[in-house]
Amino acid sequence: FVKELERAMLDGEADIAVHSMKDVPMEFPKGLGLTTICAREDPSDALVSNHYDSFEALPQGAKVGTSSFRRQCQLRNLRPDLEIL
Repeated sequence: FVKELERAMLDGEADIAVHSMKDVPMEFPKGLGLTTICAREDPSDALVSNHYDSFEALPQGAKVGTSSFRRQCQLRNLRPDLEIL
């Protein structure tokens, strides 16, 4: 994803990119750099659901979507019954 942001900025398709610091590379392509680090806010993950008020309220075998490998591992550890998409 960072490569897509870099390409968009270098191609003039984006003026600025905001991304999680954990995914930012140590070295930047020529013409790009890290210019601002914002103060950290609450780092907690969030559950977004149209039907359930909490993670604990999800029914047995509920489907949960995340592209983060870290979150997939955490979810499987806490709730092996969930179907991770």
